Amino acid sequence: MAAPKGSWGEASPLLRIALQRAARAAERARQQMEFAERHERLAARTGRESQRDFHRSLAATHRRIAERHLTAAGLQNSYAKSLAAWSADRGDRPRFMAEVAAACGTPSVALTLVGSDLSQLAVATSDQLARDA
Repeated sequence: MAAPKGSWGEASPLLRIALQRAARAAERARQQMEFAERHERLAARTGRESQRDFHRSLAATHRRIAERHLTAAGLQNSYAKSLAAWSADRGDRPRFMAEVAAACGTPSVALTLVGSDLSQLAVATSDQLARDA
């Protein structure tokens, strides 16, 4: 028998997965920040300008990657909160893409992945408006 709409039975595995994904993304962000700090230390120790520039560039790259992982963690945590609210039977089943839309500051988003031959491989949407588009 399928779990009723908004039940803990259906939300629980999704909530667990979202929280695990958030934790993994946060861990990757932490690792990237460690890499950035290492390169900043190396830049400070080297006497050659070209090596300093190299290490500073790598540090900046690792910091940007860390920011992206933190964004992913935030999206997953936000999705987990929506799932928890849904499990208390407060509305329709949340969509991850709705969290993406909120992060982008828009009410609706759609993402389409296409192959090298321009065939549609996958579509993800936040709501009916995006599906209709």
